[in-house]
Amino acid sequence: MSRHITSLPIANNLKTKLVKNGVESVNDLKNLKPIFEDFGISKSEVMEIYETMNIQHSSKITSVYELLQNEERADFISTFSPGFDNIIGGGVPIGKITELCGAAGSGKTQVCMQLCVNVQIPKIFGGKNSKAIFIDTEGSFSSNRVIEIVKSTEILLIEKFNLSNREDLIKNNFSVEKVLENIFYYRCSDHIQLLACFNNVRILIEKEPNVF
Repeated sequence: MSRHITSLPIANNLKTKLVKNGVESVNDLKNLKPIFEDFGISKSEVMEIYETMNIQHSSKITSVYELLQNEERADFISTFSPGFDNIIGGGVPIGKITELCGAAGSGKTQVCMQLCVNVQIPKIFGGKNSKAIFIDTEGSFSSNRVIEIVKSTEILLIEKFNLSNREDLIKNNFSVEKVLENIFYYRCSDHIQLLACFNNVRILIEKEPNVF
C-alpha cells in the first residue's frame, strides 16, 4: 500500500496544495510529471518534494557481512587505460559512485563518453552489453566525439580479438548507430531540471533494467 502524502515530512501548506489537486499518495507523486506551476507550487517547494522523496527511499539497513559480499562480487567497467584502471582498482566500479575531478579540459567528459561506449561492448568481447545514461549539466556532450570513440573502440576490439573486420562487431549489435541509440541523454540547465531528471531516470531504469 502506498504511503499517504500527508505522512511525508513536508510543509502542511504544501500537503494541502497536493491533496487539493488529487495527489494523495507517494505513488501519485512519483507518476506526476515534474510541472507544478498549475498547482501553485514554487520551485523551492518542488525541491523540497523531490528531496523528501529521495530521503524516504534512500534508507536501507544492511549487515557488514552483506557489504563484504557485495564488495567481493564487485564488477568494473574498463576505461581502456590500463594505468588509470589500475589506479582505481580495476576500472570504474559498478553500483558505486565514482567522482572525477580535474581542471577544465583534463578529460573528465571524455572519460564519461568513453564509458558510455565501453558499457555497450558485447559480453562475448568481455563487455557488459548494456546501455548508458548521460546527464549533461554543462552542454559539453558531443555526439560527433562519441562517434569517433566508437570507431576507435571498434579498431581496438578488432585488433584484440583478431576479428576480420567491423562486420564481426555488427553481428553482435555493436556499431555506431546501435551505440548512439543506447545512450539516453538528458540536458539539465538548472537544479530544478536536475531534480526532475533524477525522477525521470528512476522511471527509465524501471523500463530499461539493462541501463548502467
